[in-house]
Amino acid sequence: MSFAITSDYRNSVLTISINAVLTFASNQKNMHKYIRHFVIILILFPISLAAQSARLYGSLSDNVNSEPLIGATIRLENTSIGAITDLNGDYDIRNIPAGTYNVVVSFIGYQALHIADIEFTESQIKQIDIKLEASTTEIGLVEIIGTISKKTVNGLLIEQKNSANVSDGISGESIRKSPDKNTGEVVRRISGTSVQDNKFVVIRGLNDRYNAAMLNGIPLPSTEPDRKAFSFEIFPAALLDNLVVYKTATPDLPGDFAGGVIRLTTKDIPDQSVMNLSIGSGYHSVSTGKEYHSYKGGKTDWLGIDDGTRALHSEIPDTKTFQSGTSNDKIGYSKYMGNDWAINDELTHAPTQSLQFSAGNKFKVLKHEMGLITALTYSHGSKTNVSERADFNTDTSKLYSYTDKKYSENTLWGGILNLTYKPAKNVKISFGNMISVNTDDALLEREGLNYESERFEKANAMTFTQNKLHTHSLTISHPLPAAGIEMKWDIGLNFSERVIPDLRKMLYTKNFIPQDEYDTLFVAQVPLGSASPNYAGKFWSNLNESSNYGSVEFAVPISKENKDQKIKFGASVLNRQREFDARVFGYRVANLSKFNWELLKSSQDTIFQANHIGVNGFRLDEITSPSDKYTSSSQNISGFLMADHKIIPKLRAVYGIRVESYSQNLHSFGYSRDTIDVDTTFVNLLPSLNLTYAINDKNNIRAALSQTLSRPEFRELAPFSFYDFTTSSSVYGNSKLIPGSIINADLRYEIYPGAGRMFSFTTFYKKFTNAIENVLYPGGAGSFSRTYENVPFAINYGIEAEARIRLNKIDSLLNTACFGNLYLSSNLAIIKSEVDLSELKNGQGGVRPLQGQSPYIINAGLIYQKSDKKGMGISLLYNRIGRRISDVGADGYLDIYEAPRNQLDFQLTKTFFGKAELKLNFSEVLDSDIIKYQDQNDSGKYEKEKDTRIYSSSPGSGCSISFSYDF
Repeated sequence: MSFAITSDYRNSVLTISINAVLTFASNQKNMHKYIRHFVIILILFPISLAAQSARLYGSLSDNVNSEPLIGATIRLENTSIGAITDLNGDYDIRNIPAGTYNVVVSFIGYQALHIADIEFTESQIKQIDIKLEASTTEIGLVEIIGTISKKTVNGLLIEQKNSANVSDGISGESIRKSPDKNTGEVVRRISGTSVQDNKFVVIRGLNDRYNAAMLNGIPLPSTEPDRKAFSFEIFPAALLDNLVVYKTATPDLPGDFAGGVIRLTTKDIPDQSVMNLSIGSGYHSVSTGKEYHSYKGGKTDWLGIDDGTRALHSEIPDTKTFQSGTSNDKIGYSKYMGNDWAINDELTHAPTQSLQFSAGNKFKVLKHEMGLITALTYSHGSKTNVSERADFNTDTSKLYSYTDKKYSENTLWGGILNLTYKPAKNVKISFGNMISVNTDDALLEREGLNYESERFEKANAMTFTQNKLHTHSLTISHPLPAAGIEMKWDIGLNFSERVIPDLRKMLYTKNFIPQDEYDTLFVAQVPLGSASPNYAGKFWSNLNESSNYGSVEFAVPISKENKDQKIKFGASVLNRQREFDARVFGYRVANLSKFNWELLKSSQDTIFQANHIGVNGFRLDEITSPSDKYTSSSQNISGFLMADHKIIPKLRAVYGIRVESYSQNLHSFGYSRDTIDVDTTFVNLLPSLNLTYAINDKNNIRAALSQTLSRPEFRELAPFSFYDFTTSSSVYGNSKLIPGSIINADLRYEIYPGAGRMFSFTTFYKKFTNAIENVLYPGGAGSFSRTYENVPFAINYGIEAEARIRLNKIDSLLNTACFGNLYLSSNLAIIKSEVDLSELKNGQGGVRPLQGQSPYIINAGLIYQKSDKKGMGISLLYNRIGRRISDVGADGYLDIYEAPRNQLDFQLTKTFFGKAELKLNFSEVLDSDIIKYQDQNDSGKYEKEKDTRIYSSSPGSGCSISFSYDF
């Protein structure tokens, strides 16, 4: 047996000036009250958690093979102070009073160890790493009962092994070893999973609409106005305890999915007092220190919240009054808008900034255990993205060629405040609260050639897109002792908001061949007649959605001898309400006969100044349509009955049925002011079967069969049309969509050879009826229309392989000690899908892949982590996806593919004194181009000289450094 004691050091103390923070917050005049209150709570609560007592920590392992020893006891002799090693073999004893102690280490099957006369002074911290020798005495069967920590790799693998269904996940420990900032970046590390546009998850080749998201067991709403999707970039990675993807259905899961149910779990209550602060900054190769263009914003843009600067002026009347006003009335209204079109081109990109803070503690309330954890994360950064855009006729003649420069600022912040109380044995009450804000403030500048219109173009769009999500959940679990029943209640409230205030679009042009003096200069394209949102246009929109969820579940043991075998049944109700409204304006020439044509030569910062508004100049028209507003609601009432038992000792069966009654209502208007009402109710019976055969303690065979469904979202039904400046397309809904159904089959083999290691091989098959896809129809002048359609028939099938191995065996072969802390993690998915095009209304024939489906997905990671608290950590992470359809073409227009690309991320960490950590991240190391193209010769790959390239961009590489400290 052996042990090592590191040198001690004095604990550091961080002083936080609360008065300064509150003074700063109070000076922000238009800051939303709930944000201020939340920040104050996050700051005030954890200050009391810092302890000045001593601390002892370290690791415990076998002295022969260095395997961690899990569940061992380390205690200070003749005291009640001690700890039990976790799934990594680590222990941490805090709040040790000053004094001298004997340390006793014991573990079943190993020789006990006494370490004498360890002296602690106040606030002193010591590290002792221990190796135990195995005992030669045989022992009987020992059962260890405890709670698995899913934030560790080992804990998550244990949960995955014991899960009723096929699942894959990533632990909080692995998240910290990656450079990922938001959940959208985290989820692409999971087997069979990729991400589109850095936020929309594709699982097993199925795009976002086939996936469901849950936060702490509560269903999450769609965050997107134009699709059924949860934007995972809105959720900061620092708040996650773990992320799990369930890939097969069980009756107690929502029935509206085919790819996977993505369960996010926020940080849980700690076993002891914790407090951590992390600060960081970053550099981006394309942006930092480079030229940056922007426009005037508000004082609270740093919070991702508009302070009213972009709000519609209070003197602007309602739509009906505005549209019925005279020309003079509208000239008067126009003057309230102000001149806010100027662009500031004298800025430079600052480095990115990040801040993370978390704290938690356990204490007694009325002699019962209570725990609380709070966390806050904030990041802000600006970036330039340069891209090339083009489009082509069916004969491959070019329609346009543009260079886009997008200058954007992203603000992402979030916080949690979770409370758990245990008033009695086996009774647990958990109250969770989370808020997240993700805002993009962007200026897009475009220059290029429009061959169809034979003109040079300069255009820009200013947009501020603010996404807010806050959730509240209450979970109560308790037994009914008389009946031997376990009971669980869930109540959840979700509120999401997407605001786009004052989206502005401007266009200047000049002809290829000058016809007169106006063709020698760029002139503003302000409409002479009817206003347009795309030429000197302004747009405001608000999308608000709320949902409330309630469920109750009962678990009845089948036998008293084995409580894991049970009958489970329950019911739930999910109500959703959504309101969307937009107001659309555009400048136009006020009076053709009196107009001063020289005004069209004005620069953008002066063209709509006060003296240019009038009968000789411009006026504003409102072109809001009745279809620019809709209200909708839905109610999903569900019940389930599930059995979980062993048919024979090694064969576990989880089977049952779920019933969902789904009602959906939508009210809007068509362009001819005809009323559009959708009022549907569908009742679905969704059976499922999951079988697990345990060959032995380390090997499982799983089989699953289920039926699930896919429902149209509110926006997919609504007739509202929105013009997307970036993609030159208008998006509108289809009120005739119907739900689709999916039959799913899975077969999986799993091996769990030891702590932190696993191998799996999965094959799956899915059959779709009435699948829903986004389809792109070509229009005139290089414009397109996007809508949603049912696909009568499609199939999706493939294989997944995953491995996580520890390379310590190399040490025994080479007689070295270098590879014991080196792990290799990799997963591969090979997928094929076929969509039958013969029955589509656009007349296409043959087959093609499902939209968003990649034929392969590769993830690999090489991770080195020293087990001691002063160790070095190295992570090298690789990701590659095969080509996939980003846009489905129609009416002879070819599908647009996204070409494969390689992503390589690297992280280096160093721990000091067990409390401080320095982290260095490198992202997008390979800077692989993003390319979208049409496969003109159907070769199955991108060929620069033969294919038509629609979009290309270089994402650039990033480097960031952060420092964190445990108090």
